[in-house]
Amino acid sequence: MTLSTAYLPTIGYMRAVLRAEEVEIDLGEHFVKRSERSRCIISNGGREVMLSVPVSAAEGYDQLSHVPMSEVRIAREGRWREVHAEALRSAYGKTPYFDYYEDLILPIYEGGQERLWELNKALLEVVMRLLDIETEKVRYTERYDAGKVTLEELRQGKVGDWEAGACVLDMLMELGPEARLLLLNG
Repeated sequence: MTLSTAYLPTIGYMRAVLRAEEVEIDLGEHFVKRSERSRCIISNGGREVMLSVPVSAAEGYDQLSHVPMSEVRIAREGRWREVHAEALRSAYGKTPYFDYYEDLILPIYEGGQERLWELNKALLEVVMRLLDIETEKVRYTERYDAGKVTLEELRQGKVGDWEAGACVLDMLMELGPEARLLLLNG
């Protein structure tokens, strides 16, 4: 199965990753503005909060929409990392599993990643670890695949009582290890 990279992926995305034998993340596709590649929506007390990673084009590209995902850089200016970490603390701080998972997730926001896909990979690997999914099943390629499963398709439907388009952290923070069973069977 071939997928796009996603910032804090949806429940539907993680269900696909869990059920697939192998997953290829397509870094050859061009960046799409206002998409899950750099945005996610988390739930905070019944209201939705959008988190968006500021990005910039690599040298040699005049438009962000012409940049392959492998070359999309995270903008250096601003305090977005602190804002996102605080939003996660605010949204999930009182959930049953936040205390168990925060030390795995929040350090990613301390920096180190220069490209968007590197940030997304670090977060995906933590989520996979929390869902007991082997990280070796995912590989990254710069070969553009027009036939991949779209992010829009993965947002459709429900997983148990959860909307497939909801951020997987919403489910993980509430259900903990039981989230894996729901993704497999829901």
